Amino acid sequence: MTTAMKSNKQGLVYSGSYECEGHNVSFIILTGERVKIIEVNTAGGFTTSSDNITPLAEAIEYQDRLIQLGYDKVS
Repeated sequence: MTTAMKSNKQGLVYSGSYECEGHNVSFIILTGERVKIIEVNTAGGFTTSSDNITPLAEAIEYQDRLIQLGYDKVS
């Protein structure tokens, strides 16, 4: 089961994708205190991707950092 957003004492994380200059980061909120993060980088004609499951607090920090760096929410 997934949800659109989840919060704890550190803040709030939104399910969706953020993008900036060929770097796309998707957040999928899972059950419990876990978030799946999928990253796709496109540069110089090459595309790489990775995914991992992180604790909710780490996902909140990462998403906040992306927003501060000017990433746009695309979905």
